[in-house]
Formats: sequence, C-alpha cells, structure tokens
Amino acid sequence: MYGMIIPFGSGLVISSALPAPFNTLSTVTGIAATGALAVQLALGVRRRAVVVPALPVWILFLGVAATTWLWSVNGDATLRRALVLSSLIALYAVTALTDAEPRDVAWVEAGIILGGALTGAYAIFLAFSGGLPETGATPGRFAIPGSGGEAGDPNVTAATLLLPLVVALKHTGRQSDRRVRAAGAAAALLAFTGIGLTASRGGLVAAAVGILVLAGSSAVAA
Repeated sequence: MYGMIIPFGSGLVISSALPAPFNTLSTVTGIAATGALAVQLALGVRRRAVVVPALPVWILFLGVAATTWLWSVNGDATLRRALVLSSLIALYAVTALTDAEPRDVAWVEAGIILGGALTGAYAIFLAFSGGLPETGATPGRFAIPGSGGEAGDPNVTAATLLLPLVVALKHTGRQSDRRVRAAGAAAALLAFTGIGLTASRGGLVAAAVGILVLAGSSAVAA
C-alpha cells in the first residue's frame, strides 16, 4: 500500500492530530508501515542475520543533521525537516533489518507499478481536461500538491515516477506471461507520460538513464 501511495499521497491530507507535513496519506501510511515492521522485528519475526552496511551511515547522517538545530537561524523549520528525515530513515532501518521473501518483493513491486500507473493516468486526465496549472508564460506542468494544499513541485513529482517506470519496464522483459508483460508496458507508458507532462528536464534525463541502466543490466543477465 505504501509503495502504491507514494507518487500521489502527498496531495491527500488526512484530518488528524498530526501536524503538517505528517498529515498526508503517504506519510500516515509510511508511519503505519514502519510500526508494523518494527513490531515484527521486536517479536523476532523474519529478522535479517546481517545488518545492511549503509544503515549505520544513514543513522550517523541523521545525527549530524539533527545537531544543526542547535545553531539554526530557523529552529522550527529545521526541527520539522529533521523529523521528516528521521521518519524516512526509520522506515529504511526497519525495512533493511527485515528479511524479505521473494513474495514480499513482488507485492511491493506491484504496488509501486500501480501507483505510477494511476499517477500517470491522472496526469493525462488533467492534460486533456485543461487542469494542468500554468505559471506565467510557462505551459501547464503536472505536479502533485504538497501537504496542506501547497503548490506541488513538478521536479519532485517526476522523481516519484522514476521508480515505477523502471520497475514496470523490468516486468516487460523478465516475465514469461504475456499479460504481465503487456500490463508492465502499459504501466511504464503511463508513468513515462506523467514524467513528460511535468516538463522536468532532470526527470526526463533521469528516466533515460534509468532505461539505459536497466537495458544494460538485462543484457548482462542474458
């Protein structure tokens, strides 16, 4: 569920006691996912035998970032961003410590692909209905709003669609079922269209790089 919600969840605000930016659907779902995995780890369920080497590095980075609050000229903003960073690293930590089975990975990939496809379809709907926001002389660019209804950033929206694009493309070449390949191709096309409608040059370049890397890794595997 969290993998599916990430591309568009920041635009859906939930009425709760949590302050912004923790009151969006994606953040609340991420907190729930973190809590569920933490409970499994506490009970000793599917715990990894080896710690991921990158995990201590990220925890150290969080400590350094949080320490900057002591001399920040805007303590409230620094604290909010440090809390956001800590929630992301907490999710990464419990995920890295959990021994995932192939079935778990398949479910997460399916959610990521579906979320990218839904977001791309929404972008196409806005383009045909004239709902893409315009900024001055710049043509409308697709962007998912942030917490509290703030204007979205097209570059961030493009970045959230990169993983769904690559994961969907992976399923077009590594599956024997033609229906799965066709669904992967359709989802990849929707995600790529969404990236194109953001008009993000960085997003398009990153998408091209991702496609090349995927093609190269597939050739090596073959």
